[in-house]
Amino acid sequence: MYCYLLEDNNVVITTGWIAVERYVYIDFDPEQYSLEIKTDSTLGSKDIVCVWFHTSQSDYAGALSLFFSSSPLYYIDGCSSDRTNFPTDLPTATDKVWRVTLTR
Repeated sequence: MYCYLLEDNNVVITTGWIAVERYVYIDFDPEQYSLEIKTDSTLGSKDIVCVWFHTSQSDYAGALSLFFSSSPLYYIDGCSSDRTNFPTDLPTATDKVWRVTLTR
């Protein structure tokens, strides 16, 4: 599986994190590792983070989008029919780490 960062208005690089370039495939095994995305976007900023997933043969496999509107929303392509509110309140800190874990 490959991850592909489509949009990110505010990429944050921190010690221990790997800098990500837009529109570049990153080899990633969701069976073995969780994907972590660090953001510093504020609510209402209208920032969007979108990560596309592709198979090792480069076939599209889905996407995750985070929307920093006044009410934060997420969208999982192939699972969600529309942008969805988070089921619980998010932490108030601006810096956030989003962990995406595959469970079966």
